[in-house]
Amino acid sequence: MTSINQAIPLKEKPSMLYSLEENDETNIFTGPSNFTKTSSKLVSSFTSKLTLDDVDMIGLWTKYDTQMFNGSPLFMPEEEERINVNGNYFKDNDYDSEGHIDDQRFHEGSVSNFFRKGNTAKLEKDLHALIQYVSDLREKYTGFTWDNLKHIVSPNEFQNDNAIIPFLPEIPSMEEFENDCKKFSDKIDEFSSGIKAQYIEKKVYYLIDKFALFQNLRCKEENLQSKLVPHRDFYNVFKTDVNLLFNGCFSQQQLNNFIWLKIQQEPDRVVLENGQKLIEIINEGKRTADLGLKIVDDEFLEWYQYDYLPNHININDNDRIKFYQNIVHIFLDHDNFIGGEYLAGLLDSQVFSNRSEHQVFWLSIDFVPKNSDWWDTLNEWVNKYDELSRDKVDWNLRIYRNYPLLFAKGMVKNFKEYLDLLFEPLLKTPSKYKNLLSKFKCFDIICLHRDKYLRQNFELLSTTSPESWDFGDNPSIAYYMYHIYVKVNQINKILHPLANIKLRNNCAPHNTERISQFGKIGNTIYRESIMCNLLLGTSQQLLSAERLWSSPLFTYLYYIFQIGCVFSPLSTVSRFYGGATYMLGKKDGISNHHVNVLTNDISYEKASDYKYKGNPFMLMHEMGIVVSLSSHSVFLNCSYTHDPLLEEYGVAASIYLLSSCDICELALNSVRSSSNERNMWVDESSVHNVPQIRRSYRIYTWKKEVEPILY
Repeated sequence: MTSINQAIPLKEKPSMLYSLEENDETNIFTGPSNFTKTSSKLVSSFTSKLTLDDVDMIGLWTKYDTQMFNGSPLFMPEEEERINVNGNYFKDNDYDSEGHIDDQRFHEGSVSNFFRKGNTAKLEKDLHALIQYVSDLREKYTGFTWDNLKHIVSPNEFQNDNAIIPFLPEIPSMEEFENDCKKFSDKIDEFSSGIKAQYIEKKVYYLIDKFALFQNLRCKEENLQSKLVPHRDFYNVFKTDVNLLFNGCFSQQQLNNFIWLKIQQEPDRVVLENGQKLIEIINEGKRTADLGLKIVDDEFLEWYQYDYLPNHININDNDRIKFYQNIVHIFLDHDNFIGGEYLAGLLDSQVFSNRSEHQVFWLSIDFVPKNSDWWDTLNEWVNKYDELSRDKVDWNLRIYRNYPLLFAKGMVKNFKEYLDLLFEPLLKTPSKYKNLLSKFKCFDIICLHRDKYLRQNFELLSTTSPESWDFGDNPSIAYYMYHIYVKVNQINKILHPLANIKLRNNCAPHNTERISQFGKIGNTIYRESIMCNLLLGTSQQLLSAERLWSSPLFTYLYYIFQIGCVFSPLSTVSRFYGGATYMLGKKDGISNHHVNVLTNDISYEKASDYKYKGNPFMLMHEMGIVVSLSSHSVFLNCSYTHDPLLEEYGVAASIYLLSSCDICELALNSVRSSSNERNMWVDESSVHNVPQIRRSYRIYTWKKEVEPILY
């Protein structure tokens, strides 16, 4: 008898990897027959020389195998009353007219088969109805159809005959949008508890376990196909950082080095309106060369994130804070006495020049206007410095829910003036900003836990026009997104085809104490933000998607509609972005509080509780969601390299032991979910280095999920 450890050539014992035909529909791991005979022969030439010890002949036992062994991975029993008789369970219809057990039906196996038949078909039908309902709403508000979705999933198989237009001729009214949201929320309630919620959770983990089984059977073949691609690896495939903060795209060391460089080159340059020179400001802050090069220290970072960034105003008048304020105004502001020269130089010399040529950056700049000339100043600054308009640099606009702040400062008197402050210059003279707008990719509506509002909810928002919103309370997320969506649609219509600005938002904090203000569509702003992203998000992206995982239903819907989820795992565990120890009451000696990663809420949890593996991005990637990584804020997450995006990928690969196939697929997802797919999204292994067998598995699995709806 031959020992199991003895090397047996594959030519003497056929490999189970090739035991099924290519067109065999029962082989869920082969997928569509996209493999050419040439590639099969090349792979076979490699495998024919291998031994039993070189390939995965016997896959590991997975949860998927356990589910299949028990009968069905999606089996759900019916919700009917069962009666225990001598250890056997019977249904009401297993009894005859006299109340005795029907022996014929019992021996036919109706009772035992009941548990295997279950209630799966009805649940599946209800789920498909919900998916089709959401699809109809998305087509109604964004023009996004199933044909567009199929092309995004597989551009080679499905041609893009009906391209997505960047604007709609007519947008439904606010009243209609509110009614649709309420109906949508009612349908979500049906799947949020009971047997339907259990079934959705089974669907999610079924897809995860299915991928684990696929990896056990096909990982060797994936590696072989990856090696067949010449001169292409992770470093020279395109990748996009779709959420890099403009005020945090450089590291602490890079900023310190640039400041000291300017001190040495031009210490006597006047940098403030009051005539102060650069060296005078440094001396006032008691920062001299003998103290080292760390002008921007850890205390500065804490003040910058927790005091300055939320409102972009100075809330303290002591000398130390004034020094910090001057550093920010001189080096990190484009609207200053020197016309943003230092900021442009910082980006060019320290940021862009050190990044790979295969990276595309989307810089997200905050809309916090000091006056009505905000767009003019930004337009002049971008056009003045050529390095800001290079091909690999695009822009996003981050719109915070800061209407109460502007209302309190007297800059706006109602919500219409807030919208005018944001959009009137662009709509009044669009040709003046056409070069700038051509570089803008997305307008982001950002919802934070610190957003303030007075009332718990607003009934009949459709009857409250922006002109009538003349009080200082903050509108709901849906109110922001709808009216901003209308304005963005107008800009795209005027500047088509030059401008194609998309709308997206972040996943709001999942905290039941934050009640939704939008009528009765749900009890949390978490649900409101995700629903608005599904219906009005034209970018096919969700920012800060870590919180999406807490809802199996929304997770599954985002998989079906292939909406990209952007993660920044290093930022969520960073000292200054996630579990940061920050003295809220430094002067009064109040004990340290900590910031919750998933809710941005102040709590007493330990910062050490936030682990990298607590981020669900890897589970969602295995499931099949379009997961992409972003460095988010290099300045605040203490990056240790000159290429933070590669650092994100490298840490993920080290912790989860990712193969070249996995890491190249994450890079491909960042391109798929971005607006650059028309230029760089080519589904060929020679371009993105994702093995064709992996792409076929993703396409085949998605088609099986939507097949009952589309076919």
